Amino acid sequence: MKTKKNRFLVPILMILVAIGMGKADKGFAADCNPDDWFFCNPLRGSVETIAQAGEVMLGYILGLIGSVSLLFIIIAGIMYMTSAGNEERISLSKRILSGSVIGLMIALLAYGLLHIIMTVLGM
Repeated sequence: MKTKKNRFLVPILMILVAIGMGKADKGFAADCNPDDWFFCNPLRGSVETIAQAGEVMLGYILGLIGSVSLLFIIIAGIMYMTSAGNEERISLSKRILSGSVIGLMIALLAYGLLHIIMTVLGM
């Protein structure tokens, strides 16, 4: 029973911390007053074109994908080490590890392909 409550408590606390961190940084974007607005646009004043905004957002997304992939690689390693010879747990950890590595490689290849296309188009 106690673990079911913790599953909902941790995401709620993470959201509250993220909102608090967003409101604490007053100089985050140009012309943004956190006292007037709940959320500020982090790209205001830092990008001039849609292509630049896409590049900035792609960097954030790639960082998120890398972080999640690293988390799953760590989880798979811990599962493998604590499997104690259980074949089902070993195969599950191997599937998690291979899935996270393949997902990370696909994300990096997509970023590389997009960078090549933008270079060819002169953006």
